[in-house]
Amino acid sequence: MTNEDNISPVWFITGASSGIGRELVHQALEAGEAVAAVARHIEALGDLGGSYGQTADPGVGLLAATKYAVEGLSDALVAEVAPLGIGVTLVRPGLTATPFLGNLGTAAATHTDYDQTVRVVQQAIQALPASAFSGVERVAAGIRTAVASDNPPRRLALGVAGADSMRKALAARIAVLDEWATVTDMVDA
Repeated sequence: MTNEDNISPVWFITGASSGIGRELVHQALEAGEAVAAVARHIEALGDLGGSYGQTADPGVGLLAATKYAVEGLSDALVAEVAPLGIGVTLVRPGLTATPFLGNLGTAAATHTDYDQTVRVVQQAIQALPASAFSGVERVAAGIRTAVASDNPPRRLALGVAGADSMRKALAARIAVLDEWATVTDMVDA
């Protein structure tokens, strides 16, 4: 069976007990679409890491590492399931009003050596106004719009701040490649 045999999309949603995942499950079911939803903990869950996977901030190295891993997994998955008529879109939401960022306020105290790095990032996030965060309803609607298109993207950035952060990180990588092109090329003698 291929995807063309299905009349309705089938959604596989992880993190379905709160935040973006929960809202996406709700919208898909309301539209009469099939949903397979997974929740790690019924009580509380975090959400996607936004632009992490393209960039990282002090204090979130482990979170960013998992998002970089998801990038690689998604790239492989695209090729693996394409013959089955299945599409894959990696979603990179920006700041979203979910319980995840609220949990940063309870982060363990760090050594004072990290006051100018980790602590600065924590304080900057905590100081953001509510208007800096997208609502889960809009993020879920953005995901559904992209997936319903004739040509869904392999990667989807949601939110201007998250997309700008990703653009900046990608441009910096390209600049380093260009700067070191002579050394890069010299090994191909």
